[in-house]
Amino acid sequence: MKFKYSLALVLSFITASFASTVAEVEADLQTISTQTSALDNAITSFPNTGGSLLMALDIHSDAVELGSSIDQGTEDTNGVPTKPFSNTDANVILLAVENIQPVILDTLTDIVAKKPAFAGLPIGGVTALILQDLQNLNASTSNLESALISATPTSLLPVASSIKSTIDAAFVTAIAAYTALDTPNHGNTAGQFTNGNTRRGKPPNPPNQPDSALAASLSPPLPDITHVFSSTYEMQGHFRRVAKAFGKTDVTLR
Repeated sequence: MKFKYSLALVLSFITASFASTVAEVEADLQTISTQTSALDNAITSFPNTGGSLLMALDIHSDAVELGSSIDQGTEDTNGVPTKPFSNTDANVILLAVENIQPVILDTLTDIVAKKPAFAGLPIGGVTALILQDLQNLNASTSNLESALISATPTSLLPVASSIKSTIDAAFVTAIAAYTALDTPNHGNTAGQFTNGNTRRGKPPNPPNQPDSALAASLSPPLPDITHVFSSTYEMQGHFRRVAKAFGKTDVTLR
């Protein structure tokens, strides 16, 4: 009997040690808000013409960092032992999510608006990487939404569900835009290191463009990666090679 009591005490201690608090969830949402704003700023700063691969990779790194923070928010939400949250806590969290919502919607709208700029980069495949980022962020966001809704009191579910539906619809639109952009070029490896003008039969970018010149000089040459990769690992390996060629060694690939 004494052993069973001791074991129960140890297990309860372990459970308490790994439990999360509502305050941690609120902190996670603040981090997500800050990082979403940073990602949106990086996207809007990307020029409509003359952008660089390094700027695009910085956007990718921001997206990966944001995804990790969203996943942490999901883990902490699931780790709160008492559910549903109290009305007071739930209202605070709901307000935080309501404040993040317009930033998320702006970010997804802006990434769609910038797709011609990414597609026009002299090294193909950036749009495929952004599509992967959108899919990863969508999956992470969906998990966090589900965790938060499961912890929401019944009286607040209609508002929470409405926010979820709006954000989900925006992700569907953004993912569809990049899927539509990449599909016609799947399997095309003829136009290595060419921009959109070359693929349309127009003159390529001027040879004095730094990215284009460096890309063309790489040996062995990197392929146009607008085709479908056999795996995410293959895509990441390609971008590591490209980033290294450009002297950028701190690129985070998810």
